[in-house]
Amino acid sequence: MTTPARVIKVLANDGMDEGGLRIFRHAKVQVDTIKVTKDRLASVVGEYDGVVVRSATKMTAEVVEAGAKGSLKIIGRQGSGTDNVDKEATINHGIILKTSPEGNAGPTAELAMAHIFALARKLVPAHIETKYGQAMEIISKIRNGELDGADPAEVVRIIAAAEGGAWNKKKFQGISLTNRTLCIIGCGYIGKKLAAKASGIGMNVVGVDDIKDPEAHITYLNRDEAIAKADFISIHVNGTGLILGEHEFSLMKPTAYVVNAARAENIDPDALYHALKEGRIAGAGLDVHEGEPEKDGIAFRSRFDEFPNVIFTQHQGPTKEATAVTSADIAQYMVDFLIYRSFANAVNIAAGPGVQSARRDTTNPLLIFHDNVPRTFSQIDDVIGKHGINIHDFVSEPMVGKKNAVTIYDLFQPPTEPLIAEISSLDRVRWVKQ
Repeated sequence: MTTPARVIKVLANDGMDEGGLRIFRHAKVQVDTIKVTKDRLASVVGEYDGVVVRSATKMTAEVVEAGAKGSLKIIGRQGSGTDNVDKEATINHGIILKTSPEGNAGPTAELAMAHIFALARKLVPAHIETKYGQAMEIISKIRNGELDGADPAEVVRIIAAAEGGAWNKKKFQGISLTNRTLCIIGCGYIGKKLAAKASGIGMNVVGVDDIKDPEAHITYLNRDEAIAKADFISIHVNGTGLILGEHEFSLMKPTAYVVNAARAENIDPDALYHALKEGRIAGAGLDVHEGEPEKDGIAFRSRFDEFPNVIFTQHQGPTKEATAVTSADIAQYMVDFLIYRSFANAVNIAAGPGVQSARRDTTNPLLIFHDNVPRTFSQIDDVIGKHGINIHDFVSEPMVGKKNAVTIYDLFQPPTEPLIAEISSLDRVRWVKQ
């Protein structure tokens, strides 16, 4: 019995820009945008061929495994970060993971550069004092206990009457960025964009990365040497690993500034706090924070509130334009895999996202996740031939670690249920899906 043609379904669980939705619809892929809560996700994920997320939805090992037992074949992450997806689970269960890093790279580099400008020229504290200086002076007195015992109504009256700012020009004299040294830790898409912008205004750029691009505007150094030379340090790594701890802060100049527009976990908060408190660095610009609220309108406090030389933004790397680009990119990359069998931009295959994987028209696809060992293909081919079905062609990519592989066959005839059942029964085969 021939298996009926299936409608390809994708869950966009964190929403999606209209451009991305339009690409899916044009490819006749059904997209659901109704938010599935984390407690229900594992129970429904297997109904979808693909899931596309931003940063909110957590694709845990439990969710990935549940999806692998069903129809799930691919996870798409809008943007470059994959820390909300259990990458190891995707490798172990044969679920392709693709990202769309290019769209956010330029805007995130712009945000990091904005932090560098703001720190160098003390723009944020200057703005606050120029506009709200009178009220800030009273708030400072309250914090210092100078108004303890005062009638609360009188304090409110004083604050309400404190209109206007304060003029303290010399207090906010900054530094020039020309000939200053910027250390970029993580020189991928975002890091290289930032390097180009910084070198364009006359900064000296040093970088730390295992992969060195000879065409980038970067002089590569080891981490300790780069940090010790830097006037500004900006983090742009992928993942939540610790990058700056007590050791790294001990190497910094007392005039150095730290910028983090990557992940809060990349900096040891205790080490940063003590470096600021003891005046061992000049300041910091933080776009990512411990305990970020899950939605807008929630009160937020930080242990770094007390430092006027620390400026905050609210995880603002993506712009409206960038969101549209990353949405369209990831939709196209997922369509390329689900319909045209292209592994390009997959981050959990051994060949990496730059793999040369052409789009192929597919009539009767059959996806197989199997052990990457000799004679596996001959066993699968023998079963397909035994059922009187011819193979048009196939494409295969080992997963990271090369223990397993995902192979997509294109058959001249539609696969039958007995064929799928017999291939599934092979010892070296983990799952078979249309």
